[in-house]
Amino acid sequence: MCDVVVENFSAGTIDRMGLGYEALRERKPDIIMVSHSLTGLTGPWSNVKGHGPMAAAMAGMNYLSGYPDSEPISPGQAFTDYVVNPHHSAFAILAALHHRRKTGKGQYIDLSQYESISLTTGSSFLEYTTLGNVRERTGNRSSYAAPQGVFPCQHIPLDGKMEDRWCAISVGNDEEWKLLCQEMGRADLADDPHFSTFESRKENEAEAEEIISAWTAGQMAEVVMDRLQGVGVAAGVVQNGKDLLEADPQMAFSGHYRKVQHAETGESTYDGPPFTLSECPLEVRPGPLLGEHNDYVFQQLLGLNEDEVNHGYVEGIIV
Repeated sequence: MCDVVVENFSAGTIDRMGLGYEALRERKPDIIMVSHSLTGLTGPWSNVKGHGPMAAAMAGMNYLSGYPDSEPISPGQAFTDYVVNPHHSAFAILAALHHRRKTGKGQYIDLSQYESISLTTGSSFLEYTTLGNVRERTGNRSSYAAPQGVFPCQHIPLDGKMEDRWCAISVGNDEEWKLLCQEMGRADLADDPHFSTFESRKENEAEAEEIISAWTAGQMAEVVMDRLQGVGVAAGVVQNGKDLLEADPQMAFSGHYRKVQHAETGESTYDGPPFTLSECPLEVRPGPLLGEHNDYVFQQLLGLNEDEVNHGYVEGIIV
């Protein structure tokens, strides 16, 4: 029998299918079940339906994304679907398994997607509860670094056209500002009262950004990154998917991207795990074909006999 059942239908759907927690618990009292609905299974919004983009908007992430004079925008990826919720779900499952080892009892985990992603906006929550301020959109700027932004670099040819290139730079303190000024050949700006302190740089951040942009515009983004990293100023190339797959030296060194052969789709490139284990190598395998593991799942894991499985095929329950 299975240890854990995971579902992400809207509230009530799994019960109407006859596969809810109470129904499963009758068959296996120590079962652990996780429901990933948009807003949780109870409460005034429990019937609200949606997925990642809706959760990001409802949790306040969209409100913080964009520039001060622009409308709220999507963060660009459905973080709830493959970053935030899976991690929180995994921890909840581990806690439930620990509880079952101690007590012999299973339990039902009700995970709200938009509550989960609201934790990523915790600093704005803290700002409101302590200062009464509603944080607004700030673009690439920061409340603790100045200047901070993404700066244009030398364009490069790509597929017959010139591609924009950018480098992210963040100046965390006065010493880093001095180092940046020296690297730009503008040591005079280090003690300029317009920029010499964090407060003055915040007041004149637009001017500082123009100065940095003029310096970065004539250089390759990778060169800017290397030069600033070399003197202790935080900087990173803004990369796209092609960069990560074909040009990133760290990804190439770690072997993060793996070539995997699939029986139907052929060879494709996949993400590998973002960690290594000292005692066991990690393997990336192709996804199974439809029904490839039916016998193993239904007979060895779920305990059905061959006749019961065949009946499932005949009735269209199993494909």
